[in-house]
Amino acid sequence: MDTRAAGPQFCGGITVFNPIIQNHIRGTDYVAVVGIGGLRHMVLQFLNSWDCEIAVFSTNSEKENDARKFGGP
Repeated sequence: MDTRAAGPQFCGGITVFNPIIQNHIRGTDYVAVVGIGGLRHMVLQFLNSWDCEIAVFSTNSEKENDARKFGGP
């Protein structure tokens, strides 16, 4: 990966990964994500890769496909 593209991914990844660790989220947990977009796409991917059960809440029904694409229910 090009380092110019990796920098923002690394920064965003740490931003969403750190709270997962701080809150002791495990693969058996049920996690709710409020809103879709921005960094929440990354958090959905992390939670999905850990086999968490995920609930996604959004006021925009058009983002349902995004939620499913990135690992939501």
